[in-house]
Amino acid sequence: LPMIDAVASGVVTTVDLENDDDSVLVIHSLWGLGELLVGGESAADAISCSKDEPPAVIRRRVAAKSVRMVAGPPGRGQLAEVAAADRHRISLDDHQALALAGLCRRAEDFWGRPLDIEWCLDRQGRMLLLQARPLALAADRRDRGEGRAEEPEISGPVLLAGGERAAPGIGSGRVFLIPPGSGPDAVPAGAVLVCRDTPPALVMIMDRLEAVVADRGSVAGHFASVAREFGVPVLVNTGEATSRLAHGQLVTVDVDHLKVHEEASVPRPAGTKGKPARFADSPYLRKLKYIIDFISPLALVDPQSPSFVPESCRSLHDLIRFTHEKAMSEMFSIGDRRSTGRGSRRLVSDLPLTVHILDVGGGLLESAGPGPEISVDDIRSRPFRALWQGLAHPDIDWAGHGHFDWKTFDTVAIAGGVAPRESAALATYAVVSEDYFNLNMRFGYHFAVVDALCGPRNAVNYIALRFAGGGGDFSGRSARITFLAEVLGRLGFAVQVRGDLLDARVSGLDVPEMEKTLDMLGRLLGATRLLDMVLRDSDPVAGFVADFFAGRYSFSSSGSRSAGEPGDGSDNGGL
Repeated sequence: LPMIDAVASGVVTTVDLENDDDSVLVIHSLWGLGELLVGGESAADAISCSKDEPPAVIRRRVAAKSVRMVAGPPGRGQLAEVAAADRHRISLDDHQALALAGLCRRAEDFWGRPLDIEWCLDRQGRMLLLQARPLALAADRRDRGEGRAEEPEISGPVLLAGGERAAPGIGSGRVFLIPPGSGPDAVPAGAVLVCRDTPPALVMIMDRLEAVVADRGSVAGHFASVAREFGVPVLVNTGEATSRLAHGQLVTVDVDHLKVHEEASVPRPAGTKGKPARFADSPYLRKLKYIIDFISPLALVDPQSPSFVPESCRSLHDLIRFTHEKAMSEMFSIGDRRSTGRGSRRLVSDLPLTVHILDVGGGLLESAGPGPEISVDDIRSRPFRALWQGLAHPDIDWAGHGHFDWKTFDTVAIAGGVAPRESAALATYAVVSEDYFNLNMRFGYHFAVVDALCGPRNAVNYIALRFAGGGGDFSGRSARITFLAEVLGRLGFAVQVRGDLLDARVSGLDVPEMEKTLDMLGRLLGATRLLDMVLRDSDPVAGFVADFFAGRYSFSSSGSRSAGEPGDGSDNGGL
């Protein structure tokens, strides 16, 4: 199908979900392509229209629209600024809105049920319906045929107010914030999950949740749709839930009235929680379960197990897990092959790092020229520059503590020689494009691999980190991993730790957040490169974490300023 060069796009819900009104449909609209709206990445204008014949515009809400998605290279869109005159101008006029409302009302009549419809307005002024699907409605609304309940009498003080109603209802329980190094499986039954956003992965624990409160999220997202089906109250876009609500705190979430109270429970109307019984054994769910058995189960959980082989794959999840793990393992071993850096350019900088840059398309500026050496100013890659900005932070002491290749030292010292700075074991390798980079950074016994995509589509943006090894003993390496996990968790990463191996990932951020997070990650990698020589697993890392977020990046062997005296590192080369 051809990509339509849209003037405006969006989504229509043929029911007013916010006000539980079947007689009104709501048009969500923004300039350009609709990807930013469907992915929950941008605010949109909202135009409510009656379903009368002819329809009428009831109300309008204009959103600030600073960017739009436009058609770019085949298969992808690209961001462009919205003209100043259009940023606070509604993206559909009344004539266009009423024409769209008429089309959507007829589509609903044809299918005989509420719909979620994607649409666009092309350059020729044609209004096009792109796709339609059944609109997920709240379980309690379907079963009881009622609108929003009256505000209940809840005596506890209001801890948080505001946000958007993604799935209605009331839920009570103890706040649970998923700790660094854990995933959704850590969430206990009966929890009120408080999180930064609402990724689809949370659907698997939907039956454990009493309510969800998120800093971000989308009313039109997949998670919100499933939550409405299951009757789980979901409040999104609060902006500060993770900082205002404490782990273990007893709360009541009243999504209908956009409030979180410090209260154990309130009477909940029958039918407002739990999956509707009439869907439990439907033909659709029976077929879905049969399919999911070949997709979702994961048997290959331990890469070190002898059973971690292709023959053990029993599901699509197993295949993805196996190929991903093996691909990552191959990528991480590149540095051990003593690559000659053929085809790459050497990055010249003030940091004591030998970095080979391989541009795979758009990663370097045209002004870089054909020579074998480049500077940071020659690099276009947005995520690489953000990470490098953190590595080169002026408060990180690189001059006095150049990294040390312990493996090469072991070999060369026996031979009575000296390892050159250009040793392949010391080199860092980076593959870059305009919005992507993969960095394999070696510090002798330990390595860090950073993989990041930072482009116009928030939904596909991510930062992945693997960190392992070190020159200190296992106690020091474990303590450093604990420190890294604490810092990364506070930066929004999901972290997994196995011994002295750490994997961390954050996704779904917009470009400014990505750049800020990569900057902080660069500072973290620079500040902790020899921290395993200072820390011991008996040392509290809280002081080091506090120092880092206070902007103190030069940890010394005499200890962190906040941590006191974590240990004597006078003869082991601390930072």
